[in-house]
Amino acid sequence: MAITVFIRYQLDPFKRPMFEEYARRWLAIIPRCGGDLIGYWMPHEGTNNIAYALISFDSLAAYESYRARLCRRRKQTIRGVTMLTTADKRATFRKLHESGCFIIPNPFDVGSAKALQHLGFKALASTSAGFAWAIGKADNRVAVDDVCDHLTAICAAVDIPVNADFEDGFAHEADKVGINVARAVKTGVAGLSIEDFTGDNSKPLFDRALAIDRIRAARRAIDADNSGVLLTGRCEAFLRGVKDMKLVIDRLTAYAEAGADVLYAPGISTPEEISTVVKAVASAASASVAGWRERRGPAS
Repeated sequence: MAITVFIRYQLDPFKRPMFEEYARRWLAIIPRCGGDLIGYWMPHEGTNNIAYALISFDSLAAYESYRARLCRRRKQTIRGVTMLTTADKRATFRKLHESGCFIIPNPFDVGSAKALQHLGFKALASTSAGFAWAIGKADNRVAVDDVCDHLTAICAAVDIPVNADFEDGFAHEADKVGINVARAVKTGVAGLSIEDFTGDNSKPLFDRALAIDRIRAARRAIDADNSGVLLTGRCEAFLRGVKDMKLVIDRLTAYAEAGADVLYAPGISTPEEISTVVKAVASAASASVAGWRERRGPAS
């Protein structure tokens, strides 16, 4: 039985000319992927960000085949601008880390994300405090549902990688951290960080064993579907007043062993502190990550 699919597109108003050129290519793209384009309509008077298309298929199976073929067209380049898929963004983010240092600013909403992309930054990182304040809440007081919706919106709005400040994983127990990280992966982020701050200033850091288990759980959740999301393990010691360099180095090394791709110790600030941490964890972390990857085996 033939079916007709009605598609509604919500556009970025600043990219409307690009979309118009892409839409004109539908005449070739859609038949090539197995669909019959009945027609499309660009934004009408009163709106500049909504477009529609009608596509017919011989059967539901034909429609599913069309979707699969369309997904395999992983990139569309329009007027020299590469529209990246989520997989592309994740690969780009990993290459950025492998190539050296880069600046990663913090948007707090879709508008600031678009503005920062326009300024030429190569990647973005969400801000837990900035987002919380923007919606009238205190930092570390935002629900995981709200954060995942926020991350989904930002990732969809820009064509560069987005790293998520995923706080403490929105849970204390390792298994619950894993469940929430799996949700974050579905938002389209290219990376995310898990910190070891308990939220209790009288005992600011999770016990070492639990902190490591939480990183392991995040790693398993990321690898469950070979997403390629970059995992950052954060030691919050200096930021929370525990200025113990040996503790920081020990934890960062352990987080690397547990599967963290990136190590971060917010709060260390002097050149001497930074140099000490980098030198101490660089070789140990490299060996730990290499060993972990060898045990895990190649990603498919």
